[in-house]
Amino acid sequence: MIGIRKLKLVGQILILSFLLRPALTAKSNSRDYRARLERLERELRETRMRLQQLRQAEANISEQIRYIEKEETTLVSIISVLDIRQRMLQAEIERYDSIIQRLNLTIDSSLKRISAGLDFLYRRGKQDFWEFVVVGGDQSVGQKVAEQIIDKERLFCEKVMAKRRKLEEYQAKRAKDLAELDSIRANLEARRAELAYLRAQKKQYLAEIRKEKIERQAELQRKEREKRKLERLIAELRSKRARQRAEAGEVVFDRKPSRKGLIWPVKGTVVSKFGIVWNPKYNTKTQNKGIDIKAKPGAGVVASADGEVIFADQFLGYGKMVIIEHEGFLTVYANMVDIFVEVGDKVQRGQTIGTLGFQSPILHFEVRVGGKPVNPLEFLS
Repeated sequence: MIGIRKLKLVGQILILSFLLRPALTAKSNSRDYRARLERLERELRETRMRLQQLRQAEANISEQIRYIEKEETTLVSIISVLDIRQRMLQAEIERYDSIIQRLNLTIDSSLKRISAGLDFLYRRGKQDFWEFVVVGGDQSVGQKVAEQIIDKERLFCEKVMAKRRKLEEYQAKRAKDLAELDSIRANLEARRAELAYLRAQKKQYLAEIRKEKIERQAELQRKEREKRKLERLIAELRSKRARQRAEAGEVVFDRKPSRKGLIWPVKGTVVSKFGIVWNPKYNTKTQNKGIDIKAKPGAGVVASADGEVIFADQFLGYGKMVIIEHEGFLTVYANMVDIFVEVGDKVQRGQTIGTLGFQSPILHFEVRVGGKPVNPLEFLS
């Protein structure tokens, strides 16, 4: 007897574990899904924050594209996770529908049986029922039969009530899953819209990169042409001055200015130094043959040393420009809006020769020895 009870208990445990396994697996999958989704959402927030920082810092578009692609990859992963969860919920809801349908059929059948039994008792009446259960006039036997019938019906009713509770439990789970499914569908729709916008933005950025590349190449070519023109102008001016000095019997040797022998042509901050300069906007390296000094709008520009003006005019790419010849070297002052000297004028150290504009008050200043550019910062006091 005890062995049979143990076998029944083991069987019940096995059946219970089998019935609970889908629920436990579903809970585990739900936890994994939420953990992965939270991690991806965190990655997405961090990427967007970094992209916003890059935009505020006006970083080059290529760097922004890199983070847009990272954001795109994360969004695709989020959509994939949501899509998998959506399919799992749909399968779970279908399973619940099947269980609910079976329970409803079972409960309906059971209620019909109970209803039939009650109807039978009602029609037979109390006395008839007692006569029905009394066997051969033995009331003790009849009482036992009645108790057995009542116990059996009570157990049957309890089973029906348990099934009703189980039905309500599955209906609640189904409603919860449906609510989550609706939320996921809305989330998926929003994420897909974000992804479409992001891809359109990426396409626009790539078009901008191509356009910027063309503009950059055109800008570099233009600057190179302007630099070559300036080199030719300086060579022509030096050749002309050499002929004039030869005719006058003068001899002047090329020499560098004395260290700290020049005064600053304008008060301000050096924004571009002599030599190789990195351009973050165009992602290129260019050769600066002088220095660029940012000053106050409309600031006056002065001669760095005594000398004679050999050029004073508009020059393509350099705005209004003045070139002064000193003893053995030249100084170049470019990007002015007004000039107050003419070719042949003798100027004194510190004399105002022009002014900067209000839109871009940056003076381009060069020192040339033998026609070759040298670093002005070595000679400015």
